[in-house]
Amino acid sequence: MNKINNVIIEGGETEFKVDNHTFIGGSGSQPDPMHYCFYGLASCYASRFATMVVKYPWKVFTF
Repeated sequence: MNKINNVIIEGGETEFKVDNHTFIGGSGSQPDPMHYCFYGLASCYASRFATMVVKYPWKVFTF
């Protein structure tokens, strides 16, 4: 079940390719929806962390 979705974003358009694992009928050749979900969560957290470090310059690491 390969599925390709074109998504319009602020800077233009991008293509998301999605597939499922073989045990649920996919070919396993593309990321599954959970990969995109975890990537989104991790990138959101990293972006927020970087924004807060710049906005409030704490000493994050002390050696």
